[in-house]
Amino acid sequence: MEFSTIVFWFLLLGAVMYVISIYNTLVTLKNRFKNAFSQIEVQLKRRYDLIPNLVETAKGYQPRGVPVGRLLPAVKTAPAQGHGVCCGI
Repeated sequence: MEFSTIVFWFLLLGAVMYVISIYNTLVTLKNRFKNAFSQIEVQLKRRYDLIPNLVETAKGYQPRGVPVGRLLPAVKTAPAQGHGVCCGI
């Protein structure tokens, strides 16, 4: 075999390995992206599932004349508006 043929095959092999490496990196990044957003969704669901517990706790500490039904819409909409519950009431 000539030297130029050997160099060609090594360059071709290197290019193929480089493309495979880039593909594997992109797949890894895609999986990390999906995992990160699924973790965010899990945390938001857990937080939303705790709202009834918060309402029950608020019922125990509320003054006797204030209905809890007034607190619930503020608790559910406060995260969407970007501020705490205290500012929404």
